[in-house]
Amino acid sequence: MNDIRFLNELGDNLEAAARRNSPRPSGGRRRRHRLAIALAVAAATATGIAAASWLGGSEELAANSIGCYETSDLGGNVTVLGADGEPPVRVCERVRDEQGLPPRQLVACVRNETVAVFPGADCSRQGLSELPSDYGRTVTKVERLGHAIGRIEASEDCIAPEALADRVRGLLERQGWAGWRVEVGPDRAGYPCGQITSPSGDGSRSIVGVLDTDGQKVLVSHGLPRSLTRELYGPGGDGIGGAVAAAIKASGERCHTPAGLMRLARAELSSLDPSLTFPRQSLPQGSALADARGDRYEEGCAVIGDIGASMGPAGKPDLAIVILRRTDRGD
Repeated sequence: MNDIRFLNELGDNLEAAARRNSPRPSGGRRRRHRLAIALAVAAATATGIAAASWLGGSEELAANSIGCYETSDLGGNVTVLGADGEPPVRVCERVRDEQGLPPRQLVACVRNETVAVFPGADCSRQGLSELPSDYGRTVTKVERLGHAIGRIEASEDCIAPEALADRVRGLLERQGWAGWRVEVGPDRAGYPCGQITSPSGDGSRSIVGVLDTDGQKVLVSHGLPRSLTRELYGPGGDGIGGAVAAAIKASGERCHTPAGLMRLARAELSSLDPSLTFPRQSLPQGSALADARGDRYEEGCAVIGDIGASMGPAGKPDLAIVILRRTDRGD
């Protein structure tokens, strides 16, 4: 069971985000959006650091992330950030300073579909290639597109997917994205609104996972109204803050029976006036909850493992509160 709620509920756009990372405004007068900190290479695969082989295009690099490695060992810890229009070495120098790491000479290289920055002076020593000369210009182009898409999305609480696609098609034409198209994902019952941007992890949103540079297309997925997403998952829809995070956390603060947990969920989520269901299950063998819920679960208490959200036919949210409890404990 994935206990990071927002990764499940924001639909096709977030599934794509697990494969790619795109730029956001950064640093100094800009806001930098840290997507993950100190990831091992196994985890980095999901964020694009160890993605499929790079095809050599600046658009591919600009649409994905920068990996700031602590050492020249590319199997070590890495901070994953958006490209953000700044030189990658400068971004990673600031990351090292923030993390208390000693200053080092850094080099920015191409690793698969992303930019890898690590201590060193030469990309060839790692068997990597240098950044293409037009990388900076392409990052600026992607950043400009992301900002414009964000403004379109923010103009209404819920834009129908096809309507959003039409507006973005006009945007691509105006900004000179020749040959690019907009594609709407499969319809999803209970998700009436179009969405393109994805959570950046700090309360903002970006075009992470949107640009399919191989197919030259922007992906529109089906999601929830922006106002409901904010209430459920926080300002950026990324699970930081919001009613879902509060309910999940509260479920581990003391021991609950399933009935008690239902009462807690109703109280925590009452402001949304939702329809609630309470599916039950146990953790798969070998899985564990890392926060306080893990201890409660092992004690035989009921905890909230996940909360699924969709829009019901009456225009009210339908929430599925997944109750986790060991199967060797009775109610």
